[in-house]
Amino acid sequence: MVQDRSFGRRGDSSETQRAAEKPKQISTNSSAPGAWKKAPQKSPARQINQVPLSRTPPSAFGSEATDEDLFRLYVGPNAIKFMRFYRALAEKENVISFNWFVFLTPMSWLFYRKLYGPGIFVMSFPIISVMIFPKLADMSFTVVVVVMAFLANSYYVRTATRCIDKLRALDLPPGELEERIRRAGGTSIIGAIFATVIYASLIALKIMI
Repeated sequence: MVQDRSFGRRGDSSETQRAAEKPKQISTNSSAPGAWKKAPQKSPARQINQVPLSRTPPSAFGSEATDEDLFRLYVGPNAIKFMRFYRALAEKENVISFNWFVFLTPMSWLFYRKLYGPGIFVMSFPIISVMIFPKLADMSFTVVVVVMAFLANSYYVRTATRCIDKLRALDLPPGELEERIRRAGGTSIIGAIFATVIYASLIALKIMI
């Protein structure tokens, strides 16, 4: 009789364990109605990667830049020196001044201001003039340099305004527009050194000949 009671107790205990396990099975079953589902959570790293990053540089002026602001940005160093010519051009007035830097070192100034087209012309003009007019080569080169010294400032301002107008026509964001104007303008120390070496070499070659 003692064995029968223990066997009955073991059976009762196994049934109670099964009854206790049944709710757990129902709660973890996702297909059962009313079952609690845990919402998937995204890791912080994925959420950060999904945020779009803007590559457009911010505007340096904080608001819409004026025409004079963009001109100063294009010129870079010594922009105040060219403001008189810029305002005269805006009012359709002709201002002529003599640029001593162009007169003494024309190629160096042109390459320094990234006026590579006129700089190459001045660099090749002595060679061309010697080939065409050997007796008038020195005088013709001097005349060209003097004329350029009078017109250099106005020519540079006109070149800057044309470049700014072309970039504005592209309808770029303010920050990108300012960045492209800064790259197009400014100065080039390497270009000035290169032109100075070439100019000095031409003078030395002229003296030797």
